[in-house]
Amino acid sequence: MPPPRARFTSRGHAITATLFFDARGRLVNFESDDRARSSPGGAFTNARFSTPLRDYRDFGPLHLAGHGEARWQLPEREFVYGEFTMMDVVTNVRRHSS
Repeated sequence: MPPPRARFTSRGHAITATLFFDARGRLVNFESDDRARSSPGGAFTNARFSTPLRDYRDFGPLHLAGHGEARWQLPEREFVYGEFTMMDVVTNVRRHSS
């Protein structure tokens, strides 16, 4: 079975992506061809973009990826331009009693 695809639209912009999950149902990668990358000279071209996630752990009641990357899948090579480590999670959700 092929990986699931998702589509998100906001304010006239749409992104379509392929989502990859591990055996436990956790999102481990997101790939899209809908992101524009700046090139030398100021031109923008679409390139495959991915966000691999790993090191899932508990942050209070939430089970989230502790590490993620932002990667361009360029014809000549893969380029990691961002690495993120989740240190803490704070939410602002208020619980209402019924």
